[in-house]
Amino acid sequence: MYRDSGLFTRKARKAAVIQRMSTTKEIPMPAVAIAAVIGKKKKNLEYIEKMTNIRPSIDSDQDCVILEGSAEDVQKAEHIIMDMIEPETVELKESQIGMVIGKGGNRINSIGQETGAKIYVKDCKAHIMGTKNQKSRAKYHILRLLAEPVVSKRTGVYISKDLVGRVFGKSGEKKKRISEQTNTFISYNLEEEMLYICGETVLQEHNARCRIKQAVLPYNNVKCSAIEGSENSMFKLVFVEPPYPTWSGEFFEVSLVDGQQCGPSNVVGYKDLVLKKLQHLDPEKDAFEIDLWSHIGHAYIKGIDEGDDLQYYTLNELQSHLHQDYTWLPLQGGRSSTTNSTWRVDFAEGLTERQVAQLMRTFQDPTCRGPSNIRYDFSFFSPLSHEYGCRRIRMKAFIKKGEDEEFPIQMKGVLRHAILNDNLHIYLCVPSTSVLKLTIIMPSRQFDCRLNLRKSPKNLNRTPKEQEEETMLMDYLRKALIICETGQLQSVQLKPDVPLPDDFDLDYFRRSERFNCHYTIGEERFTMMFSREKAVHLPNSKKDECREMLMAYVTFLISWRAFFQIDLHLHCDDWDRRLAKGDWDPDQIIKKLDSYVEFVRYVQSKITMETEEEQAYPTSL
Repeated sequence: MYRDSGLFTRKARKAAVIQRMSTTKEIPMPAVAIAAVIGKKKKNLEYIEKMTNIRPSIDSDQDCVILEGSAEDVQKAEHIIMDMIEPETVELKESQIGMVIGKGGNRINSIGQETGAKIYVKDCKAHIMGTKNQKSRAKYHILRLLAEPVVSKRTGVYISKDLVGRVFGKSGEKKKRISEQTNTFISYNLEEEMLYICGETVLQEHNARCRIKQAVLPYNNVKCSAIEGSENSMFKLVFVEPPYPTWSGEFFEVSLVDGQQCGPSNVVGYKDLVLKKLQHLDPEKDAFEIDLWSHIGHAYIKGIDEGDDLQYYTLNELQSHLHQDYTWLPLQGGRSSTTNSTWRVDFAEGLTERQVAQLMRTFQDPTCRGPSNIRYDFSFFSPLSHEYGCRRIRMKAFIKKGEDEEFPIQMKGVLRHAILNDNLHIYLCVPSTSVLKLTIIMPSRQFDCRLNLRKSPKNLNRTPKEQEEETMLMDYLRKALIICETGQLQSVQLKPDVPLPDDFDLDYFRRSERFNCHYTIGEERFTMMFSREKAVHLPNSKKDECREMLMAYVTFLISWRAFFQIDLHLHCDDWDRRLAKGDWDPDQIIKKLDSYVEFVRYVQSKITMETEEEQAYPTSL
C-alpha cells in the first residue's frame, strides 16, 4: 500500500487555487450544536469534508463554526451543518424521561455512542442532532425503548450439556455477545441443564431466547469476498453512512482512487472458491437440492484498523485484507483455517422503485414477464429438546393477486401443506441452508453482488416428536391466521389473542410481492426475480398482562422498522434446471459462471445511483 505522489501534487495545486478564491463564513451556535457538528471521533467533520472539500474549524471561545473555501463549497457545507443542528424530536411523557436518560445518563449516552448522534432531553422532548442517518438511528432506538413492555420475569431455556458449547462459544465469547446485544444477563445451571435469561423487559428476554436458539442450530454458512479490478488499479476506503438504522459501527465502501479508470478487469479467485464448494457438495447431491443465484446491492467494509482508510491499495493488497472463512476448505496436512484480517464485509441488497422502473424500461417485452404472487413468511423456533436441540420451521403462505395467476409449483422442503380457503395455501417448510455467500465487490460499477449457494434436504424423515410439533404448529396456524381485507387489498395476519404452543417462538415475518422477468443473451437465458418486501422480527409472549404492550410494539415495528425494499435475484436458467434435477457436476456449473457474471454486469449497467433526496431511505410502509 502506498500514496501516489502525482495525485497528491495535483491535489496540492488544486488546494492552492481554492485558497486564492476562498471565502470565509462564521456560523454561531451553542456548544451542544457544535458537538453534533464534530461528531463521534470527528466523523461528522470528515463527512462534511468529503461532501464539500471543506473541513470546518471550531472556535470554542466564540462558540462558532468557521468555514473557509470556495463560495459554492461554503454554501454546501453550511447547508449540511444547518441540517445537522436542526433537531428531530421525540415526544416524551414525564414518566418516560428517566427511562430515556437512564441512571446517571448512561442510557442516553449509550444511544449517542452507538448512533453518533447528539441527544438531549428538554421540555418533555428528546432532541436529536446529527446527520440524517444518525438522527434516524437514534430516533429508532428511542422509539423502540419507549415501546418495550416493562414487565420482566426470569426466563429459563433448556440446553443440554452437549449443546451448551454452541451457545457459549470459545471462552464464552458468543454468550457474552448475545448478552450485550440483548441487554440481558445469561447464566447456565449445569445440574438442571437450564440456561437462565434475565432482562429488564420481556422483549429483551425474547430476543435473547431467539438468539440462543439460533446458536443451537447447525451452522455451516461460509462467507467469503472477492474484488473485481485490474492489476494496475488503485483502491481506497471511503467512509459512508450505514444503510440501515439497525446497523452499528463505522462502515466503508471500496472505491477507485480519484481519476483512476478501471482497465480490463477480473474477479480474483472467485471461480476457485465456487468450484471447491461445489466439489465439496457434489457427494451430497442425492440427499440435497442445490440452488445458486445472486443479489444486487452494496458491499460495506467494517472492522478496519485506525489509519487504514488513509491508505491506497493494489488489488492483491485489498484482497488480502478481507476476512475469509476457509474452515470448510481442507488444506495440506488436513488442516483448515480462516484469514486473520479484521476487515469484515456486510452486504445490503435492494433497489428503489425508480431503479426498478429503469430496469423495466430495458426489459419491457411483456412476453418476458411472468405472473406475480404475494407471499407471506413466518419463521418459528421449535422447543429445545434432548434429541436435536431445536429447529427453525418456516411457514409460507401464498395469496393470489388475480384470478388468472397461479401458485408457485416448485416448493422445497415441504413438511405440511394446507388450504385454508380458495386463494390461500400454506406450507410448513424446512428453510434452505446457506452454504456459501460470496460477495463480489465491484468498485468500478454502481452496484456489487452476492452469490448465494444453498441446499435443501430431499429426505424429510422426522421423529414422532418432530411430527407432533408440526401438528401443534399447524393447529395454531389454522386458528391464528386470518385474511384481512382493506378495499381490494388482502393481507395475511396472526390473531394476537391466539397463543403460540408452549416453548415455540415467532421471530420473523416477511411480506413479498414477486414476479419474474426473463432475458436471453446468445443461447443463455437468465431470470430476474423482483421481490417487493417488508420484513420484521416479531416478539411474542403468552403473558396476558403484557399482551397489549407487545401488540403496540409490533405495530410500532411494522410502521418503523419494517423497511420496504425491492430485492432483485438474478438466476441462470440452466443452473436452476440442472440443480433442481440433481443432474449436474461442478465443472458444468463453473462453465456458465463467466456468462452469468456478464449478465450481472449488464443488469448493473442499466441502473443508476440516486441522490440522497431521490432515495427512499429507508422507505417505510
